[in-house]
Amino acid sequence: MASSANSFKELKKMYEEGAISAAAYTMAAINLDEELDTENLDPAELRDYTEYLQDVADESEELWDGLEDDSDAAQVVAKSIMKMNDAADTLASNWKKWSDALIDGSAETSE
Repeated sequence: MASSANSFKELKKMYEEGAISAAAYTMAAINLDEELDTENLDPAELRDYTEYLQDVADESEELWDGLEDDSDAAQVVAKSIMKMNDAADTLASNWKKWSDALIDGSAETSE
Protein backbone atom coordinates (compact mmCIF):
# COMPACT_ATOMS: atom_id res chain seq x y z
CA MET A 1 0.00 0.00 0.00
CA ALA A 2 2.79 2.46 0.88
CA SER A 3 4.39 1.99 -2.52
CA SER A 4 1.21 3.28 -4.19
CA ALA A 5 1.83 6.82 -2.83
CA ASN A 6 2.66 9.39 -5.52
CA SER A 7 3.78 12.14 -3.15
CA PHE A 8 5.26 12.60 0.29
CA LYS A 9 2.04 14.29 1.39
CA GLU A 10 0.01 11.23 0.41
CA LEU A 11 2.52 8.93 2.11
CA LYS A 12 2.45 10.98 5.32
CA LYS A 13 -1.35 10.87 5.35
CA MET A 14 -1.27 7.05 5.08
CA TYR A 15 1.12 6.88 8.02
CA GLU A 16 -0.84 9.33 10.17
CA GLU A 17 -4.07 7.42 9.53
CA GLY A 18 -2.37 4.20 10.63
CA ALA A 19 -2.71 2.58 7.23
CA ILE A 20 1.03 1.82 7.05
CA SER A 21 3.76 1.11 9.59
CA ALA A 22 6.78 3.30 10.28
CA ALA A 23 9.01 0.78 8.47
CA ALA A 24 6.73 0.79 5.41
CA TYR A 25 6.67 4.59 5.50
CA THR A 26 10.47 4.76 5.61
CA MET A 27 10.97 2.31 2.74
CA ALA A 28 8.34 4.02 0.59
CA ALA A 29 9.81 7.44 1.35
CA ILE A 30 13.28 6.29 0.28
CA ASN A 31 11.89 4.80 -2.94
CA LEU A 32 9.78 7.87 -3.67
CA ASP A 33 12.76 10.15 -3.07
CA GLU A 34 14.88 8.15 -5.52
CA GLU A 35 12.10 8.21 -8.11
CA LEU A 36 11.46 11.94 -7.81
CA ASP A 37 15.19 12.69 -7.69
CA THR A 38 15.65 11.92 -11.38
CA GLU A 39 12.08 12.57 -12.53
CA ASN A 40 12.86 15.44 -14.91
CA LEU A 41 16.21 14.14 -16.16
CA ASP A 42 16.74 12.25 -19.39
CA PRO A 43 18.14 8.83 -18.33
CA ALA A 44 20.31 8.52 -21.44
CA GLU A 45 21.74 12.00 -20.94
CA LEU A 46 22.43 11.23 -17.28
CA ARG A 47 24.17 7.98 -18.19
CA ASP A 48 26.27 9.70 -20.89
CA TYR A 49 27.21 12.58 -18.59
CA THR A 50 28.16 10.13 -15.83
CA GLU A 51 30.46 8.29 -18.23
CA TYR A 52 31.92 11.59 -19.43
CA LEU A 53 32.73 12.64 -15.86
CA GLN A 54 34.42 9.30 -15.26
CA ASP A 55 36.53 9.76 -18.40
CA VAL A 56 37.49 13.30 -17.36
CA ALA A 57 38.42 12.07 -13.87
CA ASP A 58 40.68 9.48 -15.49
CA GLU A 59 42.43 11.96 -17.80
CA SER A 60 42.51 15.13 -15.73
CA GLU A 61 43.63 16.50 -12.39
CA GLU A 62 40.51 18.70 -12.30
CA LEU A 63 38.17 16.08 -10.85
CA TRP A 64 38.49 13.71 -7.93
CA ASP A 65 40.17 10.49 -9.06
CA GLY A 66 37.59 8.45 -7.14
CA LEU A 67 34.95 9.31 -9.73
CA GLU A 68 36.83 7.23 -12.27
CA ASP A 69 36.04 3.98 -10.43
CA ASP A 70 32.85 4.91 -8.58
CA SER A 71 29.95 5.13 -11.02
CA ASP A 72 27.46 5.86 -8.22
CA ALA A 73 29.47 8.89 -7.08
CA ALA A 74 29.91 10.03 -10.69
CA GLN A 75 26.14 9.73 -11.22
CA VAL A 76 25.44 11.84 -8.12
CA VAL A 77 27.77 14.55 -9.43
CA ALA A 78 26.30 14.35 -12.95
CA LYS A 79 22.75 14.48 -11.58
CA SER A 80 23.57 17.49 -9.41
CA ILE A 81 25.15 19.38 -12.30
CA MET A 82 22.23 18.59 -14.61
CA LYS A 83 19.72 19.78 -11.99
CA MET A 84 21.76 22.95 -11.39
CA ASN A 85 21.83 23.65 -15.14
CA ASP A 86 18.05 23.12 -15.39
CA ALA A 87 17.53 25.47 -12.45
CA ALA A 88 19.78 28.11 -14.03
CA ASP A 89 17.80 27.86 -17.28
CA THR A 90 14.53 28.25 -15.38
CA LEU A 91 15.89 31.23 -13.46
CA ALA A 92 17.10 32.90 -16.65
CA SER A 93 13.73 32.33 -18.32
CA ASN A 94 11.82 33.70 -15.35
CA TRP A 95 14.20 36.65 -15.00
CA LYS A 96 13.36 37.70 -18.56
CA LYS A 97 9.63 37.49 -17.79
CA TRP A 98 10.01 39.45 -14.53
CA SER A 99 12.22 42.04 -16.16
CA ASP A 100 9.77 42.55 -19.02
CA ALA A 101 6.87 42.86 -16.56
CA LEU A 102 8.76 45.45 -14.51
CA ILE A 103 9.69 47.45 -17.59
CA ASP A 104 6.11 47.32 -18.90
CA GLY A 105 4.75 48.33 -15.49
CA SER A 106 7.24 51.15 -15.19
CA ALA A 107 6.38 52.45 -18.65
CA GLU A 108 2.66 52.42 -17.81
CA THR A 109 3.14 54.38 -14.59
CA SER A 110 5.32 57.02 -16.28
CA GLU A 111 2.63 57.75 -18.87
